[in-house]
Amino acid sequence: MTFSSSFTLWTRTTAAESVYRHHYRKRREHFARFFVREMTRKSRRHVRGKNRTTTQNSALTRDEEEQKTEEEIEDNPTNDDDIARQLHREALSVLQWHLVSRTVAKFCETTLGRQKCVSLALKNTREECEEEMRVTSGILKLLSRRRSRSGDGADDDASASSSSKSIRNRRRDYGYLDGCFEGCKDARMFLEGAKKGQTLSAGSFVDVYTTLVAMEKVCDEIYIDDDASGADDDDDDVKALRKATESLRACRDDEKVHAMKKEIERCINVDISSGAIRNDASEDLAQIRSNLSSTAKTLRKTLNDIANEMAQKKFAERAQIVTRLGRECIPMKLGSAGQLKGIVLATSDSGATVFKEPEEVIALNNFLSELKELEEMEIEVILKRLTSELKEVADVIQEALEVGMTTADLANAKARHAKWMSG
Repeated sequence: MTFSSSFTLWTRTTAAESVYRHHYRKRREHFARFFVREMTRKSRRHVRGKNRTTTQNSALTRDEEEQKTEEEIEDNPTNDDDIARQLHREALSVLQWHLVSRTVAKFCETTLGRQKCVSLALKNTREECEEEMRVTSGILKLLSRRRSRSGDGADDDASASSSSKSIRNRRRDYGYLDGCFEGCKDARMFLEGAKKGQTLSAGSFVDVYTTLVAMEKVCDEIYIDDDASGADDDDDDVKALRKATESLRACRDDEKVHAMKKEIERCINVDISSGAIRNDASEDLAQIRSNLSSTAKTLRKTLNDIANEMAQKKFAERAQIVTRLGRECIPMKLGSAGQLKGIVLATSDSGATVFKEPEEVIALNNFLSELKELEEMEIEVILKRLTSELKEVADVIQEALEVGMTTADLANAKARHAKWMSG
C-alpha cells in the first residue's frame, strides 16, 4: 500500500469517526431531554393521583364506611350470627352442595321441580332434615309396595309375572312416580293472567288441562292405598309424603276444578298442542260453522265451474282457484282478463297473470268473510267464559302446582338419585 492510499484511508476513517461522534452526542442530548421530560410528567401524575386519592378518602360517605365495617366483620366474625353464617358457607363448600343440587335436578321431570332443586337450601334444624328424609322414604316405600303387589300372584297370573319381570328389568334409578308428570307445564303465568282477567288462548287452556291430568295421576299414585281401603296409612314416612302433597288431593277432590277440567275438554280439542275450539263448544258456534261449511262448498263449486270454462277457452292457463286478499279468485292471462266480469284483486310479479274475482261469487265471498268474523267473535266469547271459570279455581290449582306437584317431583328425584348412588 502506497503512502497516498494510506493517507486517504486514514482521512476517511477520521471523518467517519467525527460524524459518528457528532450524531452520538446529538442522540445523547436528545435522550437526556426526553428522560427529564418523562420524569417530570410522571412526577406530576403521581402528585395529582395522590391528591385525588386523598380527596376521595376524605369524601367517603357514612354508608360506605358502614359497608366497609360490615365487610371487615364478615371476614372476622365476632358474634354468634356471623360465626353461624360462616360455618354455613363452609358446610356448603365441604358438601359441594351446589353440585349435588344440580345432579339431583337432572332426575326431576318438571320445570318447577328443577328450579326448586337448583335453588335448594340446607335445612336449619335436625327436625326439618328428618321430615324431608321421611318424604323421600315415603316414595321409596310406595315403590316397594308396588313391587311386592306385582310379585304376589306371579305363579297364578301370567300378566302379573310379566309385569314383575318388566319391573326387574328397569334401570336401577327407576322412580315410583316416573311417567306421571308427563304433560305437566309451568302454567303459573296462565293462572296469574286468568286472575287478572286476561283472556287466555286455546293453547294456554291445553297446557292447563294437561297439567291437571298430570296432577291427578300423581295424586292417584300417592294416595292409591288410602283411596282403596278408605283408611289412613300407618307408615310415618308415607304419612309425611301425603301431608306434604295434601294440596294435590285438595285440588283433585275439588268439584269446581273437576268441572273446569271437563269443560276445557268439551270446548277445546286438547289433543292439539295449539288448541282448537270444537264445533259444539256453543250452539252459536255450531250454527256459524255449519253456514261456513255450506257457503264455502257453494263458493268452491261455482269457482270450479268458472275456472274450467276459462281454461277450456284458453283465457286461463289452467283451471285453478287461489286466494288473494282473503278472497277466492281465478288467475287469468293478462290479455284475456276482460273476458271475465269481476274485480281485479292482484297481479303477479311478472305482470302476465291477473287474479280476478268473478262477479257471480262476490256476494258469496262477502258472506263468507262475515261468517269468519262472527266465528272469531264467538270463539272470543267462549275463551272469555272459560277464563272466567278458571279464575275461580286458579288459586287452588296454583297451590297444588307450586307446592304439591313440586314436592312430589323433588321427592321422586331424590329417591331416584339415592338409588342411582347406591347402585
